[in-house]
Amino acid sequence: MPVRVFHAMGKKKLPSFINELLTGQQRSPSPSAVPVETHKAIHYPYLETLNNSQRQAVVNVLQSVVAPSPDYSGLQLIKGPPGTGKTSTIAALLKCLLVTGNKRIMVTAPTNCAVSELLRKLIFAIDQHPKVSCKPTDLLLVGFEKKYIKEHGVHSFLLESRLEVVEFNLNHLSQLSKPLEHLLDEKVINSYYNFFKKKSVIEEENAKILEPEFKVELEKIFTESPSDDLNYFWAECVLEPYSKLIKELESICYQLPNFRPKNKGKEKSQASFNEVLVHLRKKRDILTQHTLTPSVAKSLLSVIQEIKSLEIRGQLKSYLFNSAKIVFSTVAVAGRDIYEFGRFFDIAVVDEATQLPEPLLSIILSQHRLKCLVLVGDEKQLPPHIFSTQLKDLGYSSLFQRLINLGHPHSLLDVQYRMHPLLSRWPCKKFYEGKITDGPNVISELYSSASLPNYSNIMVFNMGYTSPETAGKERSFYNKGEINLVRKIVKTLCHAKASNKNSVIKTIGIISPYQLQVDKLNDLVNYKTEEVGGDVLVRVNTVDGFQGQECDVIILTTVRSNRKKNIGFLEDANRLNVALTRGKYFLLVVCSLNTLSKHALWQSFFSYVANYGELIPPSGVQKFMKLNK
Repeated sequence: MPVRVFHAMGKKKLPSFINELLTGQQRSPSPSAVPVETHKAIHYPYLETLNNSQRQAVVNVLQSVVAPSPDYSGLQLIKGPPGTGKTSTIAALLKCLLVTGNKRIMVTAPTNCAVSELLRKLIFAIDQHPKVSCKPTDLLLVGFEKKYIKEHGVHSFLLESRLEVVEFNLNHLSQLSKPLEHLLDEKVINSYYNFFKKKSVIEEENAKILEPEFKVELEKIFTESPSDDLNYFWAECVLEPYSKLIKELESICYQLPNFRPKNKGKEKSQASFNEVLVHLRKKRDILTQHTLTPSVAKSLLSVIQEIKSLEIRGQLKSYLFNSAKIVFSTVAVAGRDIYEFGRFFDIAVVDEATQLPEPLLSIILSQHRLKCLVLVGDEKQLPPHIFSTQLKDLGYSSLFQRLINLGHPHSLLDVQYRMHPLLSRWPCKKFYEGKITDGPNVISELYSSASLPNYSNIMVFNMGYTSPETAGKERSFYNKGEINLVRKIVKTLCHAKASNKNSVIKTIGIISPYQLQVDKLNDLVNYKTEEVGGDVLVRVNTVDGFQGQECDVIILTTVRSNRKKNIGFLEDANRLNVALTRGKYFLLVVCSLNTLSKHALWQSFFSYVANYGELIPPSGVQKFMKLNK
């Protein structure tokens, strides 16, 4: 990683907006001051499903790309608080950029999971608008295949996956040259004659055809519809293998619409690969017309031999990359060699930009022809992992954070569609100055009617000092009492789901700041909810690993319980914001209020729960445990 960063930082040419990026001072007033309605030149029907703040964020970017002028910045920031549709907004932006003309776009994020989600959202958005002209080759995912093996719906877009498909088909094509050679071989033709003779297709007493003349008859067999007696031979020896050949070739034709290899020193190989494929395409109707004549076979054999002579893997890789309009990858992968020999990009979109240390973005900025850099994130959520305390003290963080601190204009997505109003109210007030409103879906009857027996929408299970924390390896902790309580809660939730099949509760997320606690709860991932009649998916992860995700019910186990009131990770306001904003309908916090309440932010949260939710004292927790043995 450092080598890639240093290599990128050594680039002499940089994007035109580099001064703005360094100083945080925009060249002109923010385009967000311009109403959406004034941007008539870039009105797209694909923005109709967005709310006003999402639409304005997209329009700001489009204005700087579609109708660039000194009045509009090439550096755009989009701030997406939890549940405000950040990924959907990016997908709408990419969909619009696809129809704006010959613009190449790089889409990156810190993790494979985030990249996969962006690609999936874009695919879904394109499917919703069939009029969007997008070929499969327009979208490309670059990365390590094993990293995306579990990511459903995106594997076929991987560069390596496409290379494998094309190479497999080309290899299979070369293998089919043998049957075609047999079709033209004198000895084989004679063996056909003997075969027909043996099968009484040609009766001995009426056989006036000499063997050398049988070639003419064989030509007729291929050019005319075969008789019933020849159906078996035709199907097994000709129709079936040729049908497979055409199907596979059509797949190649679709994958490689304009590829032209350039092998030096091989005149024949330099012939247009596209023309080769067109030649094969013209023979699609051969099967239905039964016109696979020896002359056609000879022509096909010539094409196959030409393809076999090509050395094209490296060129195919370059072609697939350079023909894509939108390339997806993690930022780390963006520094690999393929970006060196590939064409330049016009636009770069970086999701979860607040999780990237600033030097990592030099990889993106090495694309000096960038006309627009779009940073999407939220400085109130998780920052990058900085291990140096000196750098932390100096305020070293992400480029997004620095630009926000310098007062750079940004677009704020201000409607949240995830959390029940009781769950969203406190984080909205504490972290976003009350600027985030609830979407129509979360104030609908679906959310208001969501209920669970004996559970309020927001609850705190206070274990006091009854279950002290235990220190483990690598400065991690676990809490056995909290683990037991979490298991009981999951069991009761699953029973509640079983007794009410119409319940909206389908997913439960268990999160903790500590990996050791997560490890000891991981068996709940395979918890057999069907044994209690429920149908609930249980996920377990750290707070950091859960950013960007959501569940119907979130159980937060805080672990720390000590009389010194040391709370470690739990002091981090950003991490607390992420932890408390993952749930849709219910938020259940298992903790030691005695340990956490010394800290002002936690005390504020507990006060909110006491007023709007339910705060269970240690005695109530013990009663709960006894009732749910």
